[in-house]
Amino acid sequence: MEHFWKVFPSLKDELFDVFSEGYYKLNVEEDVIRQTIYSNEEFIAYGEKIDEAFSNWRNYADAKLKNLRTDISTKDLIVKLAQSILREFEDLSLINKYDVYQILLAYWNEELSDDVSMIISDEAGYGAARKTENIMKETKKTDANGNPKLKVVGWEGKLIPKKLIISALFSEEKRAMDDLMEFVAETDSRLMSLIEESAENSAFSEVIEGGKVKSKEIRKKMNEIMSHVHTPLIDGLVKLQNMLPMKKKEYVEYINNNIILEVAYTDKRTVTKTSVAYALGIARSEAPVPDVYADDYKELKAAFKLAKKSEESTKLIKEMDKELDEKARKRYLTLTDDEIIELLINKKWYDTIGVGINELYATISYQLSDRIIELSKRYKNPLPNIMKQTADCEIEVKKYLERMGFTW
Repeated sequence: MEHFWKVFPSLKDELFDVFSEGYYKLNVEEDVIRQTIYSNEEFIAYGEKIDEAFSNWRNYADAKLKNLRTDISTKDLIVKLAQSILREFEDLSLINKYDVYQILLAYWNEELSDDVSMIISDEAGYGAARKTENIMKETKKTDANGNPKLKVVGWEGKLIPKKLIISALFSEEKRAMDDLMEFVAETDSRLMSLIEESAENSAFSEVIEGGKVKSKEIRKKMNEIMSHVHTPLIDGLVKLQNMLPMKKKEYVEYINNNIILEVAYTDKRTVTKTSVAYALGIARSEAPVPDVYADDYKELKAAFKLAKKSEESTKLIKEMDKELDEKARKRYLTLTDDEIIELLINKKWYDTIGVGINELYATISYQLSDRIIELSKRYKNPLPNIMKQTADCEIEVKKYLERMGFTW
């Protein structure tokens, strides 16, 4: 571990105390080792050196990647970019410069090379970043030649990913949608708890299918329970419902003789099957639930509220997603040159490479902490302790044997 202590000498003092000559003991609890490493000033300073090296490389790369022309050789370009990144990370002892080089090369082969080639070859140059293309998928249908027909299943930016446009330029809309998705997940979790806790012979269990429920089915079961409830209003509305269709003169006369049925009227003072059904639903929802159905109805009502919220919110998410998708595609057309440079080069290219380099930095802390924890467990009882414990045991055994009459 000496290669770590050469770079972080103060960290060794924070983590360990000298136990005896040549022996150390852990100075902190195992669960705070990583926190101690992350907060060490020398470890932080090393991270800043990595950032500085990457920043220096970016400054060099800017001159190349922000001035691409048709006469540029992509092979020469990656060679120069690679040589530069090797130089910048030459003196950082804990990070292998060739690991950093490999991150750049892997991204070049995966995506950066294609992006650069498109900019060089497209007559629009960097303006190609304003272009989008449809994502096609084969269908089961075939054309006249027997080839599968294609359908549009989505779209994507040719150079700048859609998700990057949305996160950078529509952050508020994306945040609102994410919050709603989180609400749906929480609501679904609560609903799932009700499903898992429901008794096998409960009314609620009868509407559960494949571990899921729909508000429509829950409402049907609630109405089924309330169909057993009888009040003068409910019975009157049921009778009126069975009498429809009726002439206006007939239902007006009937309602005048049963004044509580006025709730069946619409705003236009007409009576329809819909208005009677609505009034009947209200009457049943306001009627007291019989004791024999009370527990079932309470469980169904709680599940209905959660299922309804989830379904309505999910529908809203789809609408928001569709609207955001349309706005994002239109936004590509109005991207400024500065926005293209920021999104394509800084956000897409540099950030991707930067994430890979930061993972190398994080690996250092994990390697260090894992090694310390491993040694701590292996040498939880250092040799001097073990030798002392052994000597103490020998003395106790000798005393015991002497009392038994043994001599030597």
